[in-house]
Amino acid sequence: MVSPHFTQVVATNVAYWRDRVHDLTDARIRLVDPDHPNLLRAAEFGQALPATQPAVAELILHAFPLIERCGHWEAWLPLLDQAIAACGNDALPLKGKLLNCRGLLLRLCRHLDQAIAAHEEARRLAERQSDPQALAEACFNLSEDYRLRRDYAQAEAYGLAALAAFNRLPGVEKWQAAVLNTLGLVAREMGQHDTSVARLQQAVALWRQLQQATELGRSLNNLANTLQAQGEYAAALERFQEAAEALAGTASQLDQIIVLLSLGNLYFQLEQFEQAEAVFRQADSPTLWSLGNSYLRAVVTLNLGSVLLKQGRLTEAERHLRQSQIFWQQTGDNLGLANASGTLAETLAAQKRTADARHYFNEAISLLTDHHHIAWADKLFHQFVAAKEKIDR
Repeated sequence: MVSPHFTQVVATNVAYWRDRVHDLTDARIRLVDPDHPNLLRAAEFGQALPATQPAVAELILHAFPLIERCGHWEAWLPLLDQAIAACGNDALPLKGKLLNCRGLLLRLCRHLDQAIAAHEEARRLAERQSDPQALAEACFNLSEDYRLRRDYAQAEAYGLAALAAFNRLPGVEKWQAAVLNTLGLVAREMGQHDTSVARLQQAVALWRQLQQATELGRSLNNLANTLQAQGEYAAALERFQEAAEALAGTASQLDQIIVLLSLGNLYFQLEQFEQAEAVFRQADSPTLWSLGNSYLRAVVTLNLGSVLLKQGRLTEAERHLRQSQIFWQQTGDNLGLANASGTLAETLAAQKRTADARHYFNEAISLLTDHHHIAWADKLFHQFVAAKEKIDR
């Protein structure tokens, strides 16, 4: 039996951490994150006691910006599961918020089917309670889920529904900015670059107004990628630099790595391969490997393999591309795997290893066959088909 004294000690510790992470700013996240193990331990002890479970649920919601931005996703998923299970019928609004948080972490871990299930449950709860803001938040999350699943019709439909709902509500500028950011990404991935720029510029303006450095950096990076896709390289470089400056004072190390990867891709497209390699190697940091993010590891190793291939450093390129294949398999992203396999095939072809190259070209082409509706996947398909035909002659 748990003693009343122990329960009080746990409750006091949970309350301490709940106060410490209340209204987290970028600056405060940077100060608190070194103590994350203690925060997590307080939540774990609190979740083990029925008397302190409601306080732990509130603690999770307060701490969520730190959890999300600092990459502590896997550690908190079990606690979110327990907190959701502990919510009764008298705590449905809280349950909906926790479901949205759980879905977001699952999305970041690339468990997209599970993320969609969590956000669908949050949406149903919001409808049951006739809560327009909770419904809009769930729809926004579903928009992001379907975007990453590359189901752009669903992503756009949910995003537009969320934006229309937020436009009818007061004091929701951060949600409007978030939806505009997502809709800007959806438009870019559908090849609607002018629409993408317009939406992302709106998001950037709102994040500036709200003084949200991490979110501003993310939207600036997204805007820069769209400008690059339009061939506006100088403007893209300026936005990448702004994004890096915005993120420099935050604890959002993953976002800083993402900006480096984007900047490296710009140099790659400009055929400035030495600069691209230098930036990719900066992204390939101990921080990245310590965070255990398979998706970003897959991107980094693919980018390094690609730029080494362009420089004729074929043995190094092959090593990175084979690593990349492993990481893409771990993420379950077949289009990323196709890109890595096709680039590996190009590397093997350059080494005159024709049989091996043909095998990986076939693998890449097979993975890309059903994705002609995605512009860059269609481009890769034709690139790898042409390269395979060249070695088959």
